[in-house]
Amino acid sequence: MQEKQSSLLSAYWLAAVKEPSAEPVLRYQLAFDDPYGHYLTVKLYLEDVQAGQQLSLPVWIPGSYMVRDFAKHVVGISAEADGAACELSMLDKSTWVITEAYQSLCINMRVYAFDDSVRAAWFDEQRAFVNGTACFLRVAGREHWPCELEVLTPSHPALANWRLATGLDVLEAPEWGFGRFQADDYHALVDHPLEAGEFELIGFDVAEVPHVMLLSGSYAAVDCNQQRLADDLSRICLQHIQRFEPQANTAPFSRYLFLTYVTPAGYGGLEHRNSTALVCAEKDLPSGASDAAADASYQQFLGLCSHEYFHSWNVKRITPEAFQQPDYQRENYSVQLWAFEGITSYYDDLTVLQADCINVKDWLTTFAQIISRVYRGTGRLGQSLTESSFTTWTRFYQQDANAPNAIVSYYAKGALAALCLDLKLRLLSAGALTLDDVMRALWQRHGLPLTAVPEDGIENLVLTMLADCAPATVAEMQGFFELALRSTVDLPLAELLAEFAVRLDWRAAASATDKGGVEAEPWRVWLGCLWKSVGTELELTRVDNDSPAYKAGLSVKDRLVAINGFRVSADWIQQQCLSAAPGTSWELTLFRGGRLMQKTVCLDAAPKTTAVLSLLAPEETTAAALDNRKGWLQC
Repeated sequence: MQEKQSSLLSAYWLAAVKEPSAEPVLRYQLAFDDPYGHYLTVKLYLEDVQAGQQLSLPVWIPGSYMVRDFAKHVVGISAEADGAACELSMLDKSTWVITEAYQSLCINMRVYAFDDSVRAAWFDEQRAFVNGTACFLRVAGREHWPCELEVLTPSHPALANWRLATGLDVLEAPEWGFGRFQADDYHALVDHPLEAGEFELIGFDVAEVPHVMLLSGSYAAVDCNQQRLADDLSRICLQHIQRFEPQANTAPFSRYLFLTYVTPAGYGGLEHRNSTALVCAEKDLPSGASDAAADASYQQFLGLCSHEYFHSWNVKRITPEAFQQPDYQRENYSVQLWAFEGITSYYDDLTVLQADCINVKDWLTTFAQIISRVYRGTGRLGQSLTESSFTTWTRFYQQDANAPNAIVSYYAKGALAALCLDLKLRLLSAGALTLDDVMRALWQRHGLPLTAVPEDGIENLVLTMLADCAPATVAEMQGFFELALRSTVDLPLAELLAEFAVRLDWRAAASATDKGGVEAEPWRVWLGCLWKSVGTELELTRVDNDSPAYKAGLSVKDRLVAINGFRVSADWIQQQCLSAAPGTSWELTLFRGGRLMQKTVCLDAAPKTTAVLSLLAPEETTAAALDNRKGWLQC
């Protein structure tokens, strides 16, 4: 086993080795100098510099649509030529200007790296993680030049056993070691994160492409079944490859790297060209016998891996116009995120099912939770999917306490729209067209030639494909797009699922944190707010519009002290919501900004916003519906 793993890991590194570019290059250098201060040192070497040359750090990272202003972490920047200081002036919050011309020049930059998410940079004595957008200056006018990056071997004694992992091409470096790397251009340089430290590597082969799962962080505390993880990911990745290339069975990269930071509690991911950066909790990794059923935590991690891997096609190569040549200095707007994130969210756990890593019941439970998330917020009634996509920069990625009442997630509702689109295509075309066919067509028309998808490109492609096989249904599909994407009318989920022998039922929530999708004793009454414990008080974190809490005048940040004269208790509220009758009144004592207040709330019957999906038995549906389900879920 150890010999096989060594061979697989070597195969990954060998696939990365490339010849240096014969064209002029931009040369960068990265040093891990100060783990205790969390400082990185970055150098940029320039030749033939003209007066007025601009340098800038991106304000956002592709895949995470929020202005993050990475330049705020630059704690020192200077320029020198032949050992003498050069004038470098700041033009705006993230742009510097070289005021004079120089034959050669070195820019020295010191970056504070203390963001342990997947979006920026982190550096301490345990590990380092670097996204290029947080550290590497963009040279205006030279974005398309090849880039070389030299990553220096750390000299600090605490880092003596460190290794390096990245998806960048290798020019000169030992296997999993420090050295010289290359990117085709600046866009590629900042789309290949680096992980350095002491980490575990798990190699596996998919369609003759070497894949590696890297586990860093608190992995040592985890009893991980590495073989099971490799086997499950192999099947999931193969499903994605075969979806886009069913004949050639080829991946769009020569190697792939899962950079996974294991924490006591964490979750998230960000896609890149031939890698992904992930954060997971220790409990998310598999342990025990390899044939044990996947628990909810492990299933969530497989879904995360599947989601980011699917992005290798859908976003990284099938790309909306706004993101193909991104402007790193400002927001880039698109109404298509419902497709690029929503379709991906539809396929992530569905592919885990298709790879036989979970069963149909598990998938139905998971998808029911997505439905519940959408229907528990009234924001879906006030914001369309295209509006959600377009305003993500200031709405979805900068949510406030009123977000559930004001916005809808293009991830979650986008997944519901993708499901409806898939089912609608199957019905209108009598099984001749599916969403798989649409994704393959997008791949052939936009992914392989790397041509951007116009803002209306996906809709027009679907209509064109449908016109070829079922022209009489085009108008109906146009109506579906209007309803699903540009209106706030609820999607026809129950009706479409019934055509595929799947029942959608609704029940009341079983607790304030109920994710839905499973049977549980539902609440009888509803307060209409969420809270967190703060000492002996409950601080409100959300108040739903038109709920009993809203009608009683409760607000976010109110701190409940007592109910009916007794000290407040989350457990007491839970029990009362399970047993009290609608119309029951509570006298609430609370603090708002230090002022003691009394409020009376009259409890309503708990609304049924928790979705439950189940398979219809043969006697409950039609033969046609059972055939449809067989074609869709293979059951």
